[in-house]
Amino acid sequence: MSSETIDPIEDGSAPGAGFLLVISGASGSGKSTVCRRLMESTTRYELSVSVTTRPPRGREKDGVEYTFTSEDSFQSMVEAGDLLEHAGVFGKRYGTPRRNLESAAARGKVLLLDIDVQGGTILHEQDLPGVWVWIEAPSKEELARRLRGRRTESDAQIARRLARADEEAAMARRCYDHFIINDSLEQAVRSIDALVESALAGAGDRTRLGDHQEKQKR
Repeated sequence: MSSETIDPIEDGSAPGAGFLLVISGASGSGKSTVCRRLMESTTRYELSVSVTTRPPRGREKDGVEYTFTSEDSFQSMVEAGDLLEHAGVFGKRYGTPRRNLESAAARGKVLLLDIDVQGGTILHEQDLPGVWVWIEAPSKEELARRLRGRRTESDAQIARRLARADEEAAMARRCYDHFIINDSLEQAVRSIDALVESALAGAGDRTRLGDHQEKQKR
């Protein structure tokens, strides 16, 4: 994989301008950690900060992990057409501000989205150029261990998330391009960046890449 990086520009003429990297996965899959590592590893990406009606967890900061807002403000954004996509997850609403894509395109960046499968599917239906990646934990047992390790949810909430994980994976198989097992963070990051580099070069063909185990669509 090339180590070449893309410098910020103003006219949106770089190969990454207007291109999406959509990363989704069940809670506990490690998708947010993968996204953070991608941001640390190259200047190719600009992270999309989603807006949500849920309250912050732990040390989350407004405008960093998410932009936290009220239900009324979120609905106003929906009605104004300010969101590229929006969806409800476990009773809370999440969305991607349209300005995030406009900003990334203006700077010649690939917009990196850490969003749920509903939002990813909606974006896919808009025929936007990009790569859609589904992240999975190595096993259901490991997924449960990670969720318990966060110490932010009750056993009942964890059980609900585990049940939801299978449903989300089934949804992802309908339109996501690549399924990656997150058993090695660095390998997952290298594989995803290679997928993007290949797609930007015009060689993306929905082929699954990566030396680690990947699940086939069923």
